[in-house]
Formats: sequence, structure tokens, C-alpha cells
Amino acid sequence: MGYMQDADRWLDALLVDFSQSKIGFNDMKRAIREKLLESYRNGLKVTPQDGTRRSREIADARRPRLSAPVPATCADPPKIMPRTTFPAELPSDRPV
Repeated sequence: MGYMQDADRWLDALLVDFSQSKIGFNDMKRAIREKLLESYRNGLKVTPQDGTRRSREIADARRPRLSAPVPATCADPPKIMPRTTFPAELPSDRPV
């Protein structure tokens, strides 16, 4: 069973106990805080490099592969368009 399924079952059981008045609000709150702290500490035990490396491997596997390598530089420089001039017959915003 996965982590989220375990968490759902634990939370469901906790909420049932609370709804049946087996535990009080403060006890429920404390139990949730303890579970969150446990999860946080377990996350600290995992080295960041392991997770980062694995994430990159997954991302690389999903990235589409190109059939031919893409050149680092463009052989043809971009063309500069000449400056456009407006015809004189356009109406002016200023009064004459």
C-alpha cells in the first residue's frame, strides 16, 4: 500500500474515533501534528541529491528526442527590416 493510502486510512480511523467521542478535539489535533512531524523528519532523512537525481532522470526520460542535433549558433543572422515611413496624407492629431 502507498503512503497516501496509509495516510487516508489513518485519518479515516482518527475521524471515526473523534465522531464517536472516543477522542477529543485536542487529542485529534495532537495526533495529526505528531503524524506531520514524523513525515517531516522522514523527509529530512532523504538526501536531496537522491531526489534531485531521480527527478532529472524521470524528466530526461519523458523529454522528446530530436532526430538531428540542433546547432548551437544560427548560420544566418536575422535580417533587419528597414524602418517604415508613414505617408504624409495621414491625418495629424495636432491642429494646424
